[in-house]
Amino acid sequence: MVPHQDSPAFEGSSALDEEDVPEAERGLTDKEQSEVEKAQRPRAPVVYEIIRLEGERDMRRPAASLWWSGVAAGISIGFSFLSQAALAAELPQTPWSHIIASAGYTAGFIIVILGRQQLFTENVLTAVLPVLLMCETV
Repeated sequence: MVPHQDSPAFEGSSALDEEDVPEAERGLTDKEQSEVEKAQRPRAPVVYEIIRLEGERDMRRPAASLWWSGVAAGISIGFSFLSQAALAAELPQTPWSHIIASAGYTAGFIIVILGRQQLFTENVLTAVLPVLLMCETV
């Protein structure tokens, strides 16, 4: 993990100071360097606020929309078992085949995440954070 520029661990690490490396040796244009600076990891409060806002948007969705998204996510999760079973059935009986077949279990979760379906076990924090904030204000 690379320390953030503002962290104490970053101070005094001359190997990471971009000022010490001539621009020509960095191999980046000014535009690319600007993109690198924008791509720094956000601070914890920024991540918290992004998750909170996403949770509030999800809570404002119509109940039917959430229900159908949950049904779709449930069906998608079925692909975890299906892909694991298919791999187990097709792989030869070797000591390593169960490891490869077990990797198939992730397929359903990948479908849910990429499809942005409402499976709250995928990211419980998104659903819980707005509720916790409501409890805090009461």
